Amino acid sequence: MKPKKELEAIHKHDLETLLQNLNLLDNFRAGKITCQFCNDVLHEDNFGAIYSQDKTIGFSCSKPQCLIRLQNK
Repeated sequence: MKPKKELEAIHKHDLETLLQNLNLLDNFRAGKITCQFCNDVLHEDNFGAIYSQDKTIGFSCSKPQCLIRLQNK
């Protein structure tokens, strides 16, 4: 059995603030941030998750198959 991971959530209204704090808001608005799994461009309506792995930041869209793949990382 895999160890459980801690999950933190943010409200949709706080997404821009989070991205601004990470210096990624301009890239997000310019369509330069994509899903790690399907390469869809992320926007407010399909944003699924942000995560860190090996000192890098990754993103997932909200498609169930991509979120499942993220869960298995």
